[in-house]
Amino acid sequence: YSSPWLNSKDELILVTDQVYVVSKNEDGTPSTVVGVTLNNTVRNKKLKKYAEMEEINQKLLQANNNAVELAGFLIWSMNLDNQEKSNRIYCNELYAEKLGLKRYKEGYTLFEDFQKTVYPDYEGKESMRKMMEPLYKPQKNGDQEFLEYVVKHQNLITKEAVYLEHNTKIDALNDDFSVKKLSGYVLDITEQVSLEKNLKELNRKNKELLRAQNIAVKSGKLMIWYLNNEDPTHNDYFYGNQLLFSKLGLEETAENTFRITDFNNSVYDEDVEG
Repeated sequence: YSSPWLNSKDELILVTDQVYVVSKNEDGTPSTVVGVTLNNTVRNKKLKKYAEMEEINQKLLQANNNAVELAGFLIWSMNLDNQEKSNRIYCNELYAEKLGLKRYKEGYTLFEDFQKTVYPDYEGKESMRKMMEPLYKPQKNGDQEFLEYVVKHQNLITKEAVYLEHNTKIDALNDDFSVKKLSGYVLDITEQVSLEKNLKELNRKNKELLRAQNIAVKSGKLMIWYLNNEDPTHNDYFYGNQLLFSKLGLEETAENTFRITDFNNSVYDEDVEG
């Protein structure tokens, strides 16, 4: 039985009385009774303190999880040692959402579904191969982290291209140095990659325009054209100077190019000479 008491210093303490019947009379009434009184004040304070610390830890854990979501981290882990669950990738919601994967209520998606997210072109297949290849090899050289592997994925729902930077850590190895447990985080860098590609294309166009301008300056009254075989997407176009466009009446694109078919149509076909 527990009850609050005041000690000699008028401090509130919690006292627990425990009474034990050692022997009884013939009529069943107690004949010998032993009792002990315990001061549980300190113990209860410690228990309360532990409860408060646990509550704080839970709040910190939730705060960390929220921070991970806000920062855009895609978190995952795998346990290859468990045969039943070796095909599962335990991940947060953002990970599954970014790749268009089904996330089961236990918090995992299937590895075979993840493999389907590789973008169906050379860049996608090659980037996935480079990222996965070292994980299948025995880690005898002691490599435990594989950082900044950029893979071109395809969201299985929207079919849109997604560029993800994979950062993987091996948490445990088997006796044969094969991977036992691994985890990691992933960053969506799609916008960054898109900007870099646009910048590269812009630089290429600027170089082509500059080359065309230099040739035009040196040419005087000559009509100048040239073909850039380095860019297969422009095989149907020629670069030309302004004199060429004005003399032949060719339609000029924003990149100072004209269609080969338009040039062919400018040939005079009303006589043998043309």
